[in-house]
Amino acid sequence: FSDTLRIGCFLVVQKIFRDLQIEYVLLSIFGDLGSFIEDIVSYMITNESCTFQYYSNFMRNHPVMDKNIRDDTQISRLLKYNIKEQDINLFLRAWNQMNNTKECIYVGYDSTNFNTNAYGIELADYGHPKVDEGLPQYNLAYAVNQKDSTPLFYELYDGSVIDNTELEIMLEEAKEYGHEKLGVLMDRGYISEKNIKALRTKGYEYILMMKQNQRICQEIIEEYGAAVQSLEGYYIGEHGVYGTTVKKQLYGQETNIHVYYDDIRASEEKVA
Repeated sequence: FSDTLRIGCFLVVQKIFRDLQIEYVLLSIFGDLGSFIEDIVSYMITNESCTFQYYSNFMRNHPVMDKNIRDDTQISRLLKYNIKEQDINLFLRAWNQMNNTKECIYVGYDSTNFNTNAYGIELADYGHPKVDEGLPQYNLAYAVNQKDSTPLFYELYDGSVIDNTELEIMLEEAKEYGHEKLGVLMDRGYISEKNIKALRTKGYEYILMMKQNQRICQEIIEEYGAAVQSLEGYYIGEHGVYGTTVKKQLYGQETNIHVYYDDIRASEEKVA
């Protein structure tokens, strides 16, 4: 170690680990390697990088929870051999139990994909990437507490699996993690009869963007569009938009559909 150590960030990260009980969970699942994992996370946060070849040099000047300065090859071995899928599932289960409440938790749900040119990644497959580089990809779906941005759970998927299919699997996982009361917020890419019925079957609340080309969406705009733009009774001062709620049959069940109109945005789009 260096003669002097920079301890500020270390103390903050250590306190967060302990306050959130992450330290206890990591040590319970991974034993002594739990402290090594804490050091890696501390390095990534403090150094704002995940370039592990600089890890040992960086840690010479910082306290380590693991008591040893390891190198990047040991990090590679940890990620490849020591952290198993069942260990990750155990951690996620414990983490979600600690972050579960009897009240309904609203989560933001989304997915993304990563192009990869690496060999040996079983999930890599050709699909429909957001940025098409002609490479295979793998997909990541994740759920984040909408209130305080706490990440709750995630899942990696085969690159050929589409977003709509991913949701059903994630809802099963949410139940397994003990989330009986859940509200799910999603963009318009997830609205489909299959997904809506899956959410209803699980007893979860949901807020989804509708697609403008949906027939029911066009019918509501034709019926209520002019009224929502009027000054009387529809203006929502807190958000600076006009809006109302309509009850309509959606995929076999009466559903609240919210209609909004933003006259400033409408003017900007008209000019454009």
